[in-house]
Amino acid sequence: MKAIYITLIFLLLIKQLATANDPLQSGLFFSSHEVNQDLRTSLNLTPTEPYSLQEGFSIEFDAHFRNHDGYFGYIYRIIGNDTFNLDLVANLNTSHTAFWLVAKDNILIGFTWEELGGKNFDDWLPVRLEVDGVRNTVQLSINGKLKESYIDLPPAALNRLDFLFGAHKTRHFLSTDVAPMTIKNIQIKDHLHETLAFWKLDKHHNHHIYDDINGSKATVSNPIWRIDNHTKWRPMLSLSIKNKLGTAIDIKESILYIIGSEELTKIDLNAQTYTQLSYKKGNPYRCRLNSYIYDAENQTIISYSFDNPEPSILDLNTMSWSLDPPHCDLPQYWQHNRIYQNEILTTFGGYGLYTFKNHLQQLDIKHQQWATLKTIDDIEPRYLSAMGQLTNDEVYLFGGFGSKSGEQYLDPHNYYDLHKINIASGRTEKLWDRTRQISNHFVPVESLVPTKEKDGFYTLIFDHSKYETHLNLVKISKDKPEMVTYTDSIPYHFIDIGSWSSLYYLEAKQSLLALTMENDRISLYTMAYPPLHPEDTIQNHTPPSFIGRWPYLILVIILAGAILTFVWLKIKRKKPTDQAPNSPMEQEHISDQVFTRPKVSSILFLGGFEAFDANGKNITSDFTPTLRQLFLIIYFYSVNNKGITSSKLKELIWPDKSDISAKNNRNVNISKLRLILEKIGNVHIDSENSYWKLSLCETVYSDFEEVLKLKNEIKNNPDLPSSKVIRLINLFSVGELCPNIQSEWMDNFKVQFSNMAIDTLFDLLKGGSIAQNQYSLRIGVAETILIHDVLNEEAIKIKCQALFQMGKKGLALQAHEKFAKEYEKMMGTPYTGSSRILYES
Repeated sequence: MKAIYITLIFLLLIKQLATANDPLQSGLFFSSHEVNQDLRTSLNLTPTEPYSLQEGFSIEFDAHFRNHDGYFGYIYRIIGNDTFNLDLVANLNTSHTAFWLVAKDNILIGFTWEELGGKNFDDWLPVRLEVDGVRNTVQLSINGKLKESYIDLPPAALNRLDFLFGAHKTRHFLSTDVAPMTIKNIQIKDHLHETLAFWKLDKHHNHHIYDDINGSKATVSNPIWRIDNHTKWRPMLSLSIKNKLGTAIDIKESILYIIGSEELTKIDLNAQTYTQLSYKKGNPYRCRLNSYIYDAENQTIISYSFDNPEPSILDLNTMSWSLDPPHCDLPQYWQHNRIYQNEILTTFGGYGLYTFKNHLQQLDIKHQQWATLKTIDDIEPRYLSAMGQLTNDEVYLFGGFGSKSGEQYLDPHNYYDLHKINIASGRTEKLWDRTRQISNHFVPVESLVPTKEKDGFYTLIFDHSKYETHLNLVKISKDKPEMVTYTDSIPYHFIDIGSWSSLYYLEAKQSLLALTMENDRISLYTMAYPPLHPEDTIQNHTPPSFIGRWPYLILVIILAGAILTFVWLKIKRKKPTDQAPNSPMEQEHISDQVFTRPKVSSILFLGGFEAFDANGKNITSDFTPTLRQLFLIIYFYSVNNKGITSSKLKELIWPDKSDISAKNNRNVNISKLRLILEKIGNVHIDSENSYWKLSLCETVYSDFEEVLKLKNEIKNNPDLPSSKVIRLINLFSVGELCPNIQSEWMDNFKVQFSNMAIDTLFDLLKGGSIAQNQYSLRIGVAETILIHDVLNEEAIKIKCQALFQMGKKGLALQAHEKFAKEYEKMMGTPYTGSSRILYES
């Protein structure tokens, strides 16, 4: 057994090392005073079952605090036995006490920023609280600074512990003050320092997440998950700069330079600030070819011209250009590609004078000499291609638009091919080609970013046949004609030679940077690296949650082997006889499936209201409380009804207004609402015969309407494919209808929806759609019913019996006991149901 213990410790160390090196962002961002109280974030670690830790406990996590998003608020509140509170509160904008540990109304411990090493809004701070229930002491550690205090614990205060972060509302406690923070790696331990639960706060579900030890469920309201930064483009900065000529970037220092005809704009990508500096002497070439590069070794910006071998070089210390060149001739290399290294600039392709180019050219900056290495006949003339580099001598060229002859009027078309070019010898190799095989036409931006594994590249692609188009991130394989597209996109106005875009990898920030230039407008967007698909952020939960965590899987395998060996050597035991006979390997368990809802031109109602525009951007925050209420009222009154009258709208939203004032408010807000709905797609608000009615076209997704459609399909066709049955169950399992909307009118629709969910799910169980021996699926359905009715005795009976038949008798008994405790807590009277339901049909 000693060997088993050593193996356990060793593998846990491996797991911690793997977590430390995880490149993915993790943590839960808490919306604070920058939004109204309805949109602030809350995290409940004990939504169904409190902890009993009478002898003591500890909770630890990492916290990152923000500047300028408000300062005061709760970090966490621990509630004992529904009567005793232990709070960690922050006031970040003070030179006095910035953090307080408060028990009831007594301050036990305080920390100033000075004690913690100064105000730190950049790094993660470790926070640890330990409560000793025997000695009645409490220790609080922040950023390695430890303080201890006596705590007056009421009797049984630690018997029922609830852990709440951020905003919270319980029977006796309420606060909407949330510290501006991000939290990750929460651990709860008992008095022996054994970890009971660990929430990394990375992969997640919409409004809940499971811990990695025992699968304990935590619930979240208004979450912003940092791992989602790997799936979405976030606007960083947008500027209007007149007479801009191009850009150059210092990748190492994360500084972007915008070269203008009269001044230089310097953008600090870390601080997201910019300064504008006038030139002291000379000028760049004013070719508008974006013909500028940053020389990191000399800390200069090089402006080059295809018509002159002598570059104009800007000394960033003196802000002086080396030349004052005349205006350029008509450019012949619009949208060309370039690579710069060791004071040698290499360019390929371009467009000018109605001709596509395939020249491979080099400019020796030191010796001021242009040379055409060769016209690469193996690569047909083109522009709007992407170029990237894996080694010093080899560059890769992807796609573009051109023609075999180079003439614009002779069969111009898109290219979907990948070439390798040796820039020392000019030798080329076509790696793959899908030209004329792809129907949805696109071109890439000018750069290729190598993947971490060096097995391919990232770039952005767009439809160049449109003015209003979008940039989509793609991953291109180096060795085979494969391309993976990521879902989120960036709006882009393509004006041919009047616009330009690129993609960069900022290693220091571990992020991708997208840049677009359209006339006088420059916009920057970032996405955390490596990019992920939305389904990659969904937590695959099977209690206990080992999925996706290979150190745990290794641990299970080795421990199982060690235990079996130990048993074989020491004792002989009979095989268990209580396993259900002939239990099928069921693939339908709804919690094991990746379940997603469309998030482009979609409105989601289940589990919380969300709206996404036609580009996939979350625009929920565009709905003010009044607009959201107006939308929901008209929408739900329109479903299976003829709509809602103006007088009823006044009664529900503006009861204190006069008829004229209410009419004015209604008209103004409906106009605002229509503008928001236009972003989503074909959503119409119409007034017919004194009734306001809202309708969604087929191109706009609604999870509520999908439920209604699937319910009717199943009702009319009991033999519907099981995939649709499981889809309906999954939709019901997302949660209640708009749970965050608290109003009397909404309660009626919530009750109707939950009743429909419960009745439909019981019909599935009793109508033969789900077989008696599909135990996992029956458990999933029962758990879904309990979401809509936590005290449904028939549902807990089905769940317990299914667990019992699977041979999981202990889990069945635990589920029954947990239900009994919840029943007594909510009803105020003991649950009288017998545990005989476990084995009685």
